[in-house]
Amino acid sequence: MTIDEAVLLFLKNTTHDMDTGIESVPLNAAFGRVLAEDVVSRTDVPSFNRSAMDGYAVSSMDIQGACEASPVLLRVRGEILAGDHRDIVYEKGTAVRVMTGGYIPDGYDCVVMQEDTDYGESEVRIFKSIPPYTNYAKTGEDVKKGELIFKRGTLLGAYHIGVMASLGYSSIRVKKSISTTIISTGSELVLPGQELLPGKIYNNSMYILSSAIRSRYLDAPDTEVVSDDELLLADRIRAASKTSQIIITTGAVSVGKKDIVPAVLESIGAEILFRGVDIQPGTPTMGAVYGDTLLLCLSGNPFAAVANFEVYFWELASVLMGCDALKPRTGFAIMDVPYEKKNVHTRLIRAKVLDGHIVALGQKHLSSVISNMTECNCLIEVEKGRTTGVGDRVKIRMLSGAEI
Repeated sequence: MTIDEAVLLFLKNTTHDMDTGIESVPLNAAFGRVLAEDVVSRTDVPSFNRSAMDGYAVSSMDIQGACEASPVLLRVRGEILAGDHRDIVYEKGTAVRVMTGGYIPDGYDCVVMQEDTDYGESEVRIFKSIPPYTNYAKTGEDVKKGELIFKRGTLLGAYHIGVMASLGYSSIRVKKSISTTIISTGSELVLPGQELLPGKIYNNSMYILSSAIRSRYLDAPDTEVVSDDELLLADRIRAASKTSQIIITTGAVSVGKKDIVPAVLESIGAEILFRGVDIQPGTPTMGAVYGDTLLLCLSGNPFAAVANFEVYFWELASVLMGCDALKPRTGFAIMDVPYEKKNVHTRLIRAKVLDGHIVALGQKHLSSVISNMTECNCLIEVEKGRTTGVGDRVKIRMLSGAEI
């Protein structure tokens, strides 16, 4: 089965019915969350005509032809600072002193910078002619009342939140996060901080996956290590399925003596969607559904687990959260370095992309090696049987949290 076929099988079994609903959160806690409703402007922004400069609000008709050699003299009718509001009725041949952000009374259609005047108080000389609406922010110039600003499903960043603040929103309705349980299998695994006895290894996959999920403000509240015990693993999957929309397991998916995941899934009545994909590393990866919970069963090798997590998890999360921005970011790049090995499966190769060019490859491509991932920001997807040389165009998958 190809990668795309496996992903499609997962998506066919992923529905919005698996999501967890909606909640209201304070605006300053909304970063990284997904909008649960359309956001419509409650007001014009700005809500009044305002000055973009310190200067004098005037009528452009009153200062036609003004220059340093022949200034126009206007009577100053008052001063308006930012935050003030004064109902000054326009009169021909007059000006109003205004500061940046200050209200501009009706009838005055532009602002002359104070540097182009003599800074007069009761009367002011204008040394420059300017057209209407110069240094003038019109009502609704940024956002108009009733305008659709953001659609449901928008992933909220700092500027989204800033715009909503300018509209007066103090809280916003967002999708509740999907919950993901990560279960690492293997009697050889111990947690950091525990004694590393002979034959044991520290579990790193669990930390990588949970951190990647949390980097997108999704929940991964439960993580644990389970020994190679079928009954214990079955109990943990049953329990996790009651609280999580996705369960990720790492390890025990191949065909060794301790590869118990296939048997466990069969014993609990899970529906196997796929087992074995044309991908390296991670060929034994499995996808399944248990009740209303999706199961992504990954290799125990750290890089294989991470690479296949990137391929599948974000596709599922984007559907469950109703947010296209969570989808894996894919594209194409030009090879500045060669990868000449010919593989029997589609190969995921760790690399670094910069300005559309692959500028470096990980020096070690072993599934157990992750130390060089700190220098990588993408995976190259090379079709089986293909070698790549300098100048070749290749498909890339950006790693979650990585910058292009």
